[in-house]
Amino acid sequence: MKHLTKFFHKTTLDLKIADDSVLLGLSASGDMFIETYQDDALTTYQVTQTNVQIVTQVPSNLTMPIQPSDHPLNKTPLRLRGMRETDRISDWITPLPIIEKMPLMPKLGLSITPMQLLGMVGSTVLSTCQLQGNTMLVCRRVRLAYALPTPQNDADGIPYDYDTHTLYLTHEYKTKTDEAPPLHECFDPIDGITLHTPHDCLRHDDNLIILDSGTDNTPAKVHIWQIPPSA
Repeated sequence: MKHLTKFFHKTTLDLKIADDSVLLGLSASGDMFIETYQDDALTTYQVTQTNVQIVTQVPSNLTMPIQPSDHPLNKTPLRLRGMRETDRISDWITPLPIIEKMPLMPKLGLSITPMQLLGMVGSTVLSTCQLQGNTMLVCRRVRLAYALPTPQNDADGIPYDYDTHTLYLTHEYKTKTDEAPPLHECFDPIDGITLHTPHDCLRHDDNLIILDSGTDNTPAKVHIWQIPPSA
């Protein structure tokens, strides 16, 4: 990731939680509170530098991530799967120029050609924090549509000839110019740390905290970097 700001990795806390996770906030004592969701149940964890434990209550004065309900980078997908002609997908998709497609393809893990990658159909800023001036850091979910070589049928027998692939990205964003880097640059490690499912970011004093949400294959982690005093 081509940051204007240089972050210095301090520590990573392995939560050993393989569930969807969100960062509720940071307490005055520095403890983090994280909520997970699995099988229609919510569980809250208190995370310290040395311990992770389930709790039933959280402090009322948490410093919480900024989770904007609206953002210039947001784009609500009309459909995540369907028929290209019927859905008139070319009317509402955001195409990607070939100069951005080519370096992005190897990072997607999909067995498709560049011509099959149709473009962006959805984008959601999950959280954001200020770095310096008009430079923000965002955690973002992006959905890309790609064409299928032949139509398929879903579990209900409904045909579709395009599907979507979801990315979770972290990158800097310029509020003054509405500027964000190309998608392929958002995969680069941050001071040696590769993020898999970044969901929440929070700045606390000179610390940048990012929650890397859990998946079936990767437990959730909290990464902490030091931000230089000039940022």
